[in-house]
Amino acid sequence: MGQVAYWRKLSRMTALRRKVGNQALCDLCGMVPAQERHHLIPKSSTNDAAREIADEDVLTCLLCRECHDNAHAPGVRERIFRNLYVINGRGDAGAGYALTLEAFTRLKELTRLTWELPEPGENGE
Repeated sequence: MGQVAYWRKLSRMTALRRKVGNQALCDLCGMVPAQERHHLIPKSSTNDAAREIADEDVLTCLLCRECHDNAHAPGVRERIFRNLYVINGRGDAGAGYALTLEAFTRLKELTRLTWELPEPGENGE
């Protein structure tokens, strides 16, 4: 992805999020300005055809450094996905889940992913 395309994507992602001034807050903790973009489906686990899908807004998030360092800990990916459902659905977790599921299904058809998306609101969240 070129620099111009990267900054456009980052600007589009920032527009949907809670902010302090013009800086988006972390999608996981919601307390600290986000500094890093995280792919929920590691690009290294995708093939060339699937990389573009793995880079879609609904499958990436904005995290602060501390949350990004912990993004691969057990259960964290599910929490991030549930937060993203609300963000991408503009407050409607069900709508956000539908958008994410559509992209995730296309990705699974091109890769060997074996896990499923967490449902919105599982485990009391």
